Amino acid sequence: MKDLPAAQKSTTAVIITSIYLLLVAGAFLVMFLAKEDESLAGIFVVLVAMPWTILLTWIVDNLGIDSMVFNTVFSALACMLNAWIIYSVISFLSKRGR
Repeated sequence: MKDLPAAQKSTTAVIITSIYLLLVAGAFLVMFLAKEDESLAGIFVVLVAMPWTILLTWIVDNLGIDSMVFNTVFSALACMLNAWIIYSVISFLSKRGR
C-alpha cells in the first residue's frame, strides 16, 4: 500500500462540505431574493448557521446590536465556521479509517 501525502485532501470531506456550502448559498439566495413582505425568508440562513445563531440572538438581546448588516455578516461567518468544522471532522474521521 502506498503512503499518502500528509497534505492530501479527503474526497469525502470535500464533497460533503461542498454540499453544505451549496445549501448555504441557496439559503442566502432565498433571503436576498425575497420580497420585503416575506418575513420568514431568512429562516433558512438561521437553520444552516446553527448553532451559532443562538449566540446571535443572545448578542441582539443583551448587547442591543440589531442591524441587518451585522446579522447577515454574522450568519455568513457562522456558516463558514460550520463548513470548516464539517471539513475538519470528516477529514479526521476518514484519515482514522484508513
